Amino acid sequence: MVDAQKEAEAKIDLLTSSNGPLVTGIYKISSLTKEVKTKRQLLTKKLTNIQFAEKQFDWTILLDAASTLVSLRADPKSIVDTVKQGYEIYKKVTDESTAKNLHGDAVKKEYIIDQLAQCSDTLESLEKAFTTRKDNQIEIDDPGALKIMATKGNIEKILREFKNAIVEKDKKDIESALDDYIAVTLNRNNAVLDYNSSLQLLFEASNAREYSKSQAESLGQRRHTLDPNTPAILFWLRKTRDNMRLQLMQRLNYESRAIRFWGLKKHLDYSSPGPLRSFIELRDGQSKLNAAYEDSLNSYANNIRVTWPREEKEKGLFYILNNAELEAFKQRQRLTTSKGDDGVYSATIRLEPGAPPFGPGRADVRINQVRLWLLGVEVKADNAGRKQLMVKIAHSGNETLENTDRQALGFSHDAVNIQFEYNTAKVQTSDDFKTDVVFGKQGLENDWSGGDSKPTASTFAAIGPFTEWRFSIRESENVGLDMRSVTAAYVEFRGANRPFSAGRKLDMIDIPYEVLVDDDWRFEPITLPCEWVEDYRPGGYHPVVLGAIFNDGQYKVIRKLGEVHLMYLVVHRYSCPLRNSGYVALKILMSEISGSTTELRILRHITEVAPAEGVRHITRLLDEFEHRGPNGVHKCLVLEPMGPSVNTMVEELPEFKPRRRGMQIRYPLRMAKSILKQSLQALAFLHENGIAHGDFQPGNILFTLDDINSTPEGVLRQEEDVQAESISPLVQRLDGREDKWAPRYLCVAHPLVNFTNYAEGFKVKLSDMGGAYFFTDPPTKPVTPLGLRAPELILTGAVNNTLDVWSFGCLVFELITGQPLFCVPGSGFEDDDHLLSLTAQLGALPDELFSHWKTSSLYFTPERKLFNCQLGGVSPGEEPLMLEQTSMEELFDQAGPDLDEEEAHKVKALIRWVLQYDPAKRPSPVEILSHPWFREINVESDSSKV
Repeated sequence: MVDAQKEAEAKIDLLTSSNGPLVTGIYKISSLTKEVKTKRQLLTKKLTNIQFAEKQFDWTILLDAASTLVSLRADPKSIVDTVKQGYEIYKKVTDESTAKNLHGDAVKKEYIIDQLAQCSDTLESLEKAFTTRKDNQIEIDDPGALKIMATKGNIEKILREFKNAIVEKDKKDIESALDDYIAVTLNRNNAVLDYNSSLQLLFEASNAREYSKSQAESLGQRRHTLDPNTPAILFWLRKTRDNMRLQLMQRLNYESRAIRFWGLKKHLDYSSPGPLRSFIELRDGQSKLNAAYEDSLNSYANNIRVTWPREEKEKGLFYILNNAELEAFKQRQRLTTSKGDDGVYSATIRLEPGAPPFGPGRADVRINQVRLWLLGVEVKADNAGRKQLMVKIAHSGNETLENTDRQALGFSHDAVNIQFEYNTAKVQTSDDFKTDVVFGKQGLENDWSGGDSKPTASTFAAIGPFTEWRFSIRESENVGLDMRSVTAAYVEFRGANRPFSAGRKLDMIDIPYEVLVDDDWRFEPITLPCEWVEDYRPGGYHPVVLGAIFNDGQYKVIRKLGEVHLMYLVVHRYSCPLRNSGYVALKILMSEISGSTTELRILRHITEVAPAEGVRHITRLLDEFEHRGPNGVHKCLVLEPMGPSVNTMVEELPEFKPRRRGMQIRYPLRMAKSILKQSLQALAFLHENGIAHGDFQPGNILFTLDDINSTPEGVLRQEEDVQAESISPLVQRLDGREDKWAPRYLCVAHPLVNFTNYAEGFKVKLSDMGGAYFFTDPPTKPVTPLGLRAPELILTGAVNNTLDVWSFGCLVFELITGQPLFCVPGSGFEDDDHLLSLTAQLGALPDELFSHWKTSSLYFTPERKLFNCQLGGVSPGEEPLMLEQTSMEELFDQAGPDLDEEEAHKVKALIRWVLQYDPAKRPSPVEILSHPWFREINVESDSSKV
């Protein structure tokens, strides 16, 4: 026996011995569990008759949540014996039969697994162990039950909400009991974490021993034959380990074959199934495979990848179902299901381009987009509005394809479910098809070959390369469409293909930009946080690189400050009318909006009517000029340089470095109050001069800088460093050609964080007048962010001068709590989502407003009683979804802001006062400034009266 094996087995013996850390850990956990129960009993007596300020709390649920990660019995001997004998019980019982454990309880086989899981699995797999239980029931004394993960942060949050709800006269009596209960609970949870650390050591020792023995088991064929005296914990660790090894091996097999097929590497390990390797070997193989993948991307992008020829009006590989296939599709196949008369429409097609570089009957393509046309589909009358067409696309599987050396390679892939979105209220038409059609397109996910990002553990190759495909459309998933009336069907595949003949490439047609349609992408995607590269087009952004010169050599770009409208820090070499030589910010507008920009008119107006006061609140316009480039003529605004926005600066504060899990990221109260008052003063200034900002949000409130004019240029200059992610990799077109409209690379924004003043007395200013407008000339569609829209804007499109006030009310909530009041993700049902949130948090909409909500019947009864919260309505056969309705005040308290009870009440009342449904009743910015809470804030010294 080699030394490494002896050392590993000695460690295993130590860890699993009767006085080792695993057994002693169980004793410690169970001992503390008894103490937790004692403290709980004491606390329960005190909580029985307490009073709550607002509503009755179910404090038993609170105690359950705070008490335990995994509930264990109090008898240490029984626990240890149960673990050691668990495997023997497991071997003797079947899934249907029962046995008796040491407590005399009847147990099923899956229950024994749960008992063993509490000692063999990590915290992560403990959660999985509970979710697989058949009964899905939680009992306090159930050894296999998983409770709420009671981290210190979660417990403190629960307690804070709980204590705030108790009336003052009862607080003292139970405060010490609560604190004792939580302290011993945390000690017990720390013991659980220590126990799992010991498990991890055992895992590593077992891996080392297996590696030293150099066992070569067949893939998936390993048999576990263990001595009956072997601790059950070791058996389950081995079983879990080998399952993980098997999954990793299979993934490496799959990815290796994919990379090899595409000719990216001639030789790779794991390209075919074989012996199950050790963990160390597999991890090493995974690293090598990732390196091979990264190396191959350059080869793939530069030498292999080309797009489909741009012909036939920009189609990809276009397939028309022939008469036989169409008739087969219309012949619905009956399915025997619980849904009754259900059926599926399906068609099998073969992709046979039949021309070089394709071989006969082959389509060597990595597909990343599919379009589908179904002509003549009958849309039922009750099927109006936006819908999802559910289509399953599956290949025949196990096809044999040949590589460049004519070697046969097997390849397979699972079926892919696709959602094609279509709108029956506005059925699209096409010049190619002189009839109404149901039309949709969908990008296929997990296409990592040729992409910029590394594959993750769950990433597999995308669809392809296959020749035979089967489309299936199931009736029960597409209620409201009758496919039997289909007159024609078209399928278009798009993607990237590689020629199989050495040195041969497809002849590409150079298409002028003007003929590209909106959904055509010209460039390889860029994953860094930059502007969208496709916006470099005629009428779009001007291409800028570091060192670029503007205005006859007067300005030189040395740094990118922000992504919005591409704000750059520049050195200007000659003095401009309003500033000496030094550093300024350059904002380059899109060409298509440079001709008549309201932003410039408003900035000029501010300079004319109130130059001194405007400088205090609004970023200052210093100069302006025009610049002609490949994408048109761009208006360029020279502004004072500013620091990061309120939206991003909070993450740079020293109190949040280093970042720790569970840390609450929000501004200290003194800073939040100062930001709110200064931004409100800026808003009041604009409104007093007849101007609405139109895009009032944290991203447009900027911190001022310390003086940087004496700072050497080399300190401020952004380097052209791809490795440091200061700039992106080179911008590359999908067709491999050079692009005259885009820059060589994109710059990542580097705000001047190190030069930002956030100490006492800091200043912020309102910036970006791109969405601003004069009260007398409102736009038809403002640029207000989704979550900050006032209800009248959502429902009627009405634009008034109180939209900024509504946004400010939302900002008060967000800065004090650290959480947005209304979170409205882009889902296709943004308006409904927002209106449901408004109703829950601020109350019912007035009748006049509610009457404009066209889809309200999906959520409310005719009597305006809420019955469903599922966006888009309830599908046939499904139950409505109801969610707990939480008011703004409850959300505020749950966030646990750093306010005492009196001040918290004052702020909540302030938010209610501002966020009124009737615009006429909303206060003006000047009126809000007169509120007592704002009068207490002295922004000159950045302090608040207590």
